[in-house]
Parts: sequence; C-alpha cells; structure tokens
Amino acid sequence: MSKKAQSIQDTWWRKMSETFFLMLVFCMPLNVSLQWFTEWSMVEGRVIDFMTYYLYGTEILLVLVLLCWLVDLLVKFWRHRDWEEWDLNVWQGLVVLFFGLLAFWGIYSSIWAINGDIALYRGIKLVEVFLLFGYIVLGIGKNWKLLAKVGMFFVSGVVIQSIWGIMQYWRQSDFGLWWLGESILGRNELGVAKIVVEGEKVVRAYGGLPHANVYSFFLFAGLVVLLASVIYSNQLRIIRYSWVWGVLLGLVSVGCLVGYSRSVWVAGIIIVVGFLVEYFFYKKNYELQITNYEFWVPLVMILGVGVWWNWDSVFARTSLDLAGDVSFNVRVWLDQAADWMIDLVYYGGVGLGNFVPTLPYFGGEDISWWMYQPVHNVYKLVFAELGVGGFIFLVLMMVGLVCTVVFSRVENYPKVFWSSVVIALIWLQFFDHYMWDVWQGQLVFVFLLGMMLVCSGIVIKKC
Repeated sequence: MSKKAQSIQDTWWRKMSETFFLMLVFCMPLNVSLQWFTEWSMVEGRVIDFMTYYLYGTEILLVLVLLCWLVDLLVKFWRHRDWEEWDLNVWQGLVVLFFGLLAFWGIYSSIWAINGDIALYRGIKLVEVFLLFGYIVLGIGKNWKLLAKVGMFFVSGVVIQSIWGIMQYWRQSDFGLWWLGESILGRNELGVAKIVVEGEKVVRAYGGLPHANVYSFFLFAGLVVLLASVIYSNQLRIIRYSWVWGVLLGLVSVGCLVGYSRSVWVAGIIIVVGFLVEYFFYKKNYELQITNYEFWVPLVMILGVGVWWNWDSVFARTSLDLAGDVSFNVRVWLDQAADWMIDLVYYGGVGLGNFVPTLPYFGGEDISWWMYQPVHNVYKLVFAELGVGGFIFLVLMMVGLVCTVVFSRVENYPKVFWSSVVIALIWLQFFDHYMWDVWQGQLVFVFLLGMMLVCSGIVIKKC
C-alpha cells in the first residue's frame, strides 16, 4: 500500500475488526446458538440438525469482523482514495477465485433445490465462511504481530477443549455447561457418539463441540498450529520454552486420542511425520528446539499415560470388524444414496444442504432418525448437492491449494510440512463431511486454509 494508506492503517475500525477476530478464534469451538425449528426439523421426535436453522454466537462475531473491516476499507478510500495492496500469486488467487465460485454456486442452487429454504440458509453460511477466508488472506496478510496473537488465542482454545474433552471422557458424562453449547452426554443418551469395548458402551470426548469427530478435527487443527509455531518460532514466538510445547502437544494428542476419530488419528500421524522430516532433514535454524529432554519428557509422560489408560479402547477402535460395525454399514448406505443422487441430478445436484432432506426418496419414509446424516465424503457430498459444477469448483480450489504449497518460491518455505497438512486435509475430506456442512468444521477448515495461504508468502528468518 502507499505511504498514505500505511499512515492510517491502525484505524479504530481496523483495531475493532482484529479484536472481534481474536474473540472469534478463541470461541470458534463453542456450540452456543439459537435454534429455529421448522416443519421438517423433527423425525421420530428427534431434532435433525441438518434440517434445522441455527444462529451461532461465533457467527455474530464473524459479521462484526467483516463489518468493521469493510468500514475500515471504505474510510481509507473515502479519505485518501487509496486501497491496501493485496499481494497474491497466481495459485493463491485461484484458490480465492474457485472458493468464491463455489460459494456463489451454492447459494444459487436454492433456485432448483428440492428445499430452497434450506439451500438458501446453507448458502448464506457458505458465503460467510468465504468472506472469513478473504479476511484472513487479505486482511491479516503478513502481519506477524497479529498472527502471533491469533496463534496464542487459538492454542489457548485448543488446550481448553483438550482438557474439557478428556474430563468428559473420564467421567463419561457432560458437565451441564449447556450455556456454552455443551452436548448432553451419557452412555444411555441417544445420538451420542460411542464406542463399544468388551460389550460396554464408552462415550467419546466432545468438548464444547457438537460431535466427537468435529472435536477431533478441531484438535487436529491445534496440532497443526503447534507444529507450525516451532517452524515459525523465530518470528511468532508463540511458545518460548520447549517443555511448555511438550506439555501442550501431549495434552492435545491425548485429547485427539479420546475423541476416537480414526481418520483424525491417521491425519495426525501424517502431519507429525511431515514435521519431523522438515525439522530434522531440511532446516536446523529454529529458535525453539525439540531435541532436548525438556521437550520429550513431558510429551512422552502425558502421551504414555493417555495410551496406557485407554489401551483396551484404542485396541477395540482399531479392530477391523467391518461386518459388525453399524457405523461402517450406514456409511456404505449413505455412499449408495450419494451415487443415486449424482446419477439422478448430475449437472445441478439436489441443492446445497439438501442431501439429508432427499434421503427419504432413496431409502423410504421408514428410515430411522439417526440415519438422517450426510455422506461421509466431502467430494461426493458436494457432487450430490451442487452437481458436476460444484464438484469441479471444489477440486480446482484444492488443486490451487496444492500448487500454492508445491510451487512456492519463498525462501526457507517449509514445503514438506505444509504438503503433509494438505495431504491430511484431503484424507479427512474423503472420510467425513464436517468441513462442508457443520458450522464449527467450516470455521476450522477455512481457518487452516487461510493460514496456509498466508504462510505460503512468508519468509522464515534464520536464527
């Protein structure tokens, strides 16, 4: 930007947008919301989340972030006829472009959707997270001071959720914190994610999130930020001591463990391997060192206790009894439903958010309430809801992300680590749906996506 724009960069509106964004980052996992029930929200006396309207507390914060940012831009232009320079390379620009087209196509699908109201509601949500993505990429940019604050606020939220989830798992029930959006948990509660260990039901950790899988995905994002804080420790200085980093990483790892999402376990292993390769084989100029006992002792102790405490459950969760796995069989049925919808409405899809309302046309009116859920594959879900056009936009967006990482020419860019994060995200997209249609999952995905684009243009300083 020009000198004039730089001289008014820290306006009151800019400061307020940053303040609201930090609040959003910290509150991101909380499921605090208002609900509006419709004629199609209830099935067999149970509320179907994917056919109910929600207004989230974090959604209000997001709107405040965007409004303050917009006013800041307009004030600068009105007073000085000057804009901020948004420095994006070709691949970053393609990610922004195809994400925008995907959001536009989603809200446009309300015209032909089976349930236009749900498609419009979901379309507005998709546009909101796209604008958040734009704010992260264009509004935050290479502001190291703000990035350090964002990292600290996000890590703080991750640690709180880790402890919260571990304690829920330990007591096998919730804490009654409904006012923070905590779900009602219990071994006999219907609709609660559980595993079966030696014939006994075990409740998975939720934290303040709506489902154990989303909880695990949030902690996965925390793991990414923690590992990135080591790589960028020369600039960010989020965590200054190795032992603190070891303790936090141990807590987050145990939190992921008791979330019992097998796809997140694999994704976590992928990024840890990518980090270790990056750290030990490519660069040795990090200020924060992990080769001493101060890091490994707390990490090994915390993770070791977590694995020992849950060994039977971990072993049961990793067994491959697919024939007797009800969850697996339902996923196969949902996969068949997605294929049916794709063949039926190849070009336009059934409409954004309309996969679940369309299920009775595939499985009949007598399907159980707990089967009203999306197919656990983001690519198939987008294809079924938005047709081949939406599928192409999503694929091109992810291709742009891959190219942003692979073809980055920034000095000392940690290409192996960020490549592992991309691989892990794509892996998760093939095994669940929360990045597409669960509000907290959308926020976390967009947060990671935006941070990856921001970091792809940052030079790592040497010690």
